[in-house]
Amino acid sequence: AASRKEIKRVTLAQSDTRDGAVLVAPDGTRAYLGLRAADRVAVVDLNTLEVTHEIPMGDGAGPGCLYWIGASN
Repeated sequence: AASRKEIKRVTLAQSDTRDGAVLVAPDGTRAYLGLRAADRVAVVDLNTLEVTHEIPMGDGAGPGCLYWIGASN
């Protein structure tokens, strides 16, 4: 991250506007990308840089913000 060097470009939804949220898991293994225009969240494995799962949000419910909710340590 410090070098800001692009190492791979991950293909997501063609219709997406690229302005959704990015949330990295606390353990650094996954990133959750909010695909606003595509109405879903893509889960990216940060070791392989591959999309491993997509979570549908329903029509018109594209996520612009993502938050961790849960018990604090």
